Amino acid sequence: MSDGALFEFEEEATRQPFAVQTWTRYIRALSDAPSAARYAVYERGLRFLPRSYKLWKMFLDDAYERDVRGQRVDSPAFTRLVALYERALSQLSTMPRLWLDYLNVLREMRVVTTRRHVFDRALRALPITQHHRIWTPYLAFVKQIGVPRTAVRVYRRYLMLEPSKRGEFVDYLVSVEHYEEASLQLVKLIEAAEDKQSSSDRTPHSMWMQLCDMVSQHPTKVAKSLDVEAILRSGMARFSDEVGRLWCSLATYFVRLGMFESARDVYEEGIRTVVTVRDFSMIFDAYVKFIEAMLTAEMDLAAGGDEEEEDEEEDEVDHQAQVDRLLKVYEDVAERRPLLLNSVLLRQNPHNVREWEKRVELVKSDLQKVIRTYAEAVKTVDPVKSGGRLPTLWNHFAKFYDEHGDLNNARAIFKKAVDVEYRNPQELAIVYCEWAELELRRENFDEALKIVRGACSIPASRTIRLRKQQSLTAKDNVHLSVKLWTLRLDLEESLGDLESTRAAYDEVFELKIITPQMVLNFAAYLEENKYFEESFRIYERGLALFPKFPYAGDLWQTYLTKFVQRYAGTKMERTRDLFEQAIRAAPSKSVRGFYEKFAEFEEQHGMLRNVMTIYERASDAVPDDDKLAIYDKYIKKAQKFFGVAKVRHVYQQGITKLPDKCVPQLCSKFAQMETKLGEFDRARAIYAHASQFSDPRQHEKSFWKVWHEFEVSHGSEHTFLEMRIKRSVVAQYSQVNYVASETAPQAEETAKIPGMVAASTPAPTVPGDAMATLEAQLDVPSSSDGDATKKRKGETMESETERNVRQKQIVEVANEEEIDLDDEDEDDEGEEKATGGEPDIEERELPSTLFGSSVKASE
Repeated sequence: MSDGALFEFEEEATRQPFAVQTWTRYIRALSDAPSAARYAVYERGLRFLPRSYKLWKMFLDDAYERDVRGQRVDSPAFTRLVALYERALSQLSTMPRLWLDYLNVLREMRVVTTRRHVFDRALRALPITQHHRIWTPYLAFVKQIGVPRTAVRVYRRYLMLEPSKRGEFVDYLVSVEHYEEASLQLVKLIEAAEDKQSSSDRTPHSMWMQLCDMVSQHPTKVAKSLDVEAILRSGMARFSDEVGRLWCSLATYFVRLGMFESARDVYEEGIRTVVTVRDFSMIFDAYVKFIEAMLTAEMDLAAGGDEEEEDEEEDEVDHQAQVDRLLKVYEDVAERRPLLLNSVLLRQNPHNVREWEKRVELVKSDLQKVIRTYAEAVKTVDPVKSGGRLPTLWNHFAKFYDEHGDLNNARAIFKKAVDVEYRNPQELAIVYCEWAELELRRENFDEALKIVRGACSIPASRTIRLRKQQSLTAKDNVHLSVKLWTLRLDLEESLGDLESTRAAYDEVFELKIITPQMVLNFAAYLEENKYFEESFRIYERGLALFPKFPYAGDLWQTYLTKFVQRYAGTKMERTRDLFEQAIRAAPSKSVRGFYEKFAEFEEQHGMLRNVMTIYERASDAVPDDDKLAIYDKYIKKAQKFFGVAKVRHVYQQGITKLPDKCVPQLCSKFAQMETKLGEFDRARAIYAHASQFSDPRQHEKSFWKVWHEFEVSHGSEHTFLEMRIKRSVVAQYSQVNYVASETAPQAEETAKIPGMVAASTPAPTVPGDAMATLEAQLDVPSSSDGDATKKRKGETMESETERNVRQKQIVEVANEEEIDLDDEDEDDEGEEKATGGEPDIEERELPSTLFGSSVKASE
């Protein structure tokens, strides 16, 4: 730079020496000048502005960049820079940036003590609001230098400023294995967390677990002032989900101290006090591993004793004794595991009757233990919390004495059991029933009857409680138990007399707890004792209590059966009235049996006309699913007692009333009957009528094949061609869908029938049609082939409407028994008129085998 330019900056510095911009511009102008010149300007400026942060910052950075960067740590430049920083900090001691830069320089110089002193000076010089900028590198520094004593002292000072960072201090102490200080700091941290004086990011649970692990893993290194056992036990009480882990930690603490018997006692105490299976499994597994480790160590010591001198034989014997003792302990622990696990479950829920029963099974080899277990169970289990199984426990207790021949103690147990306040009367009734069965097994019949009679009597306390408007107990309502009364009635019938049995049944009726089965039993009992009318009155009383089905169904069936057996045909009107009452009371789905029984009665003892009337009424009353079965019986009775005319009337009535799905089956039977009678035209008309209800996809084998066989046997060419109505039926049901499993078998059957086409496929008009195939078989070469073909075309073009009208006329015959032999001729004449009368059509004689043996060919 020229001297003229420097002169301008000098002049400005002389004129404005206290302006920072003057010196900063001057220094920037000397960017290419030697360091000495720049430093001289810095010094002149700082004489005028000794507390200018900007000048000092520029001076220090410039000196570092020009002289220090890249130099060795023992270079004099570092010493000059340190002295320069000291001068700056003497003027600007409250500038944290300068302190941090100074510390970075010292870090490069690898001076530890000086750096620590500078950290301390910075903390003393800076205001407390700026301390966090110093503490972060300070803590990193003390962790890095590897002097735990210094780091601990620094951390203690830091915690005075930031108590919430105590957790970091603990982590550091653990990392350097200073467990004594770490345990003390962790206790303080836990106490602060409990008093909510600390905002640590750790949970009390995690801190407790860390402390427990620390004192158990390093028992000799933690602070002596800590009561380790008390800490671990308080942790068990505080954290119920970590009980198993803490018991294992306490045992580990004693193991590491070499107190093996104390550790074994801790394991035993743990498995006897935990209440969860998870904690038990954890402690038990650790206990077993502890015993195995001890056993292995003792066995090694015992085996190593053989190589020692003879004067140590005594020690060898001691080690062998220890091995034997540990083996017994190991076996004992393994054998006790099921019982210990059962104890855990019972501590978890002492009212679990199933677990008490399992406990009895575990100790069944020792009778005294069984008795003590039962006694403890019945004392512990609360009837309200037992889940309804407490009576089972009492019964098994009494049965245990009974199986070992101690009847008196068994009775004593039952006497105590009936005094327990159960949740509901049913549980008390179970005890009474079991007590009575015990007496029955011992053949004490009078005692058993006395027990159930006493249980079924109304207690005096019930009346008192009702008068005082108090809630009733199970003992007050046990006399209303159906199970108890059922047992008493059985015993009264077997052991009591007639009067006591009748009185018992009457009492059940009065209490209104009787069941339909009890009614049947009472009536049967009276019938056995020749009280027939009284048994019928019992049925009436039972039906008054149970008027609705299905409960009344068995009562009516038994009542009617017994009444008919008793009086047969002597009391006809009364019997008919009973049947009518039953039919009126029964719903439609249950009325079929009563109609059939009524018809059977009229057939045996009444009039046949009434039988037909009953079946006709039944056909209207029963559901659609039962109507076909009713008509089957109706038709059989008509065939048996009346003529063909009545049977035809029943068939026609059934075809009219039955649902469409049942019509094909009934029509098939009707047509078969007419075929047997030789009425082929009637049968054909019935088939034609039923065809409109027979979808070929479902009724191919059951209807269309039967009709086909009928026409082959008894039809003519003209009647056989009428089966082409199947095409219209296929079209009619083309929009109806079925389940595949219903139609597949039918399709297979259809495919097997020669000359027939499956209903699911449209009727083809090409060669292969069944009708066309038959015509081709009947066709014989002649000179009038064209005329014959025209005639067949005329018959084929006949409208479906005309064919249906003709079928309807055939069905609706005025006189059902009349056989009109001229129908065929009239039909032929009608066809001639319909075709316009063509006398030139040549007719030829057809084979007689086509029509069967019973019909002759037309001449």
